[in-house]
Amino acid sequence: MAKKRIWKPLTAEHREELVTLLVQAYHLANRTPSMRRLAVYLIKLAGWRWTADAVDSATGIVVPDAIKYDLMLRKKKWQFTLDTENIRL
Repeated sequence: MAKKRIWKPLTAEHREELVTLLVQAYHLANRTPSMRRLAVYLIKLAGWRWTADAVDSATGIVVPDAIKYDLMLRKKKWQFTLDTENIRL
């Protein structure tokens, strides 16, 4: 039987790193038009990561697509909020 994991939402640090990725992808698209498709892909990926990833409370590791694997987390995912005071661009 699979071990039941306890998930936590992404921390402010994790969200800041995702915002940093978004900003870098934005600058990449503007700086190098030939890389625009890659930049758009990175922006979409970061957006998905924001909503679908979670932290395994036992290990503290961010687990990609954790939301797919835990029904309770799906119900809570829309409760995650952006703390704009802690994110610096």
